Amino acid sequence: QQVGLEARRLCFGTPLRVVVIHGGGLTMPAQLKALAEGCDIAICVPGRLQDFLRMGVISLKAIESLVLDETDLMMSDDQRPAIYDIIEMRGMPARDRRHTMLFTATFSMDCRVLSEGVVDPDHLWIEVGNSGGLATSVEQRFENVGRMSKDQRLRVLLYNIKLTADPASGEIPRTLVFAGTRDDVDLIVQSLGDLGI
Repeated sequence: QQVGLEARRLCFGTPLRVVVIHGGGLTMPAQLKALAEGCDIAICVPGRLQDFLRMGVISLKAIESLVLDETDLMMSDDQRPAIYDIIEMRGMPARDRRHTMLFTATFSMDCRVLSEGVVDPDHLWIEVGNSGGLATSVEQRFENVGRMSKDQRLRVLLYNIKLTADPASGEIPRTLVFAGTRDDVDLIVQSLGDLGI
């Protein structure tokens, strides 16, 4: 959804039409209607795109650019077969006849090797920062926390962040919390909301 939102912002005021296709958003009929109205940029999850390709409602023959965001996840054992199916078996222009861009925060050597079949043989790799390293402004720490106490530990961490940042303000500074699933995010939001955060 974030990529779709940003694409729509970038295309605002232009004739370019963006359609977002994924299982958790609009219903399939609503997505089909949006596609029938035409699109210049389709932002898809592999499974839903495969569904529409099987139904024959989408053609990839006119694709000029292929972008894989979170390439490390797209090249995982779970997603890679779908990606290769879409690229190799569904009428997509050959890799030397399209622009292919891969983006990821972590690009392991395994992921790079698996991606070789997706990109043009004369491709160019561009790395920003230290590959596999953290920005110097990021502190990374791992804690072994039992499942039932994660919520409580998050509260303690946020309290400590507040004290470290500016104890007088009583405010928790902007903080980014990652969660494994949407359901986990919903639980965290509810828990922190109960605290007035």
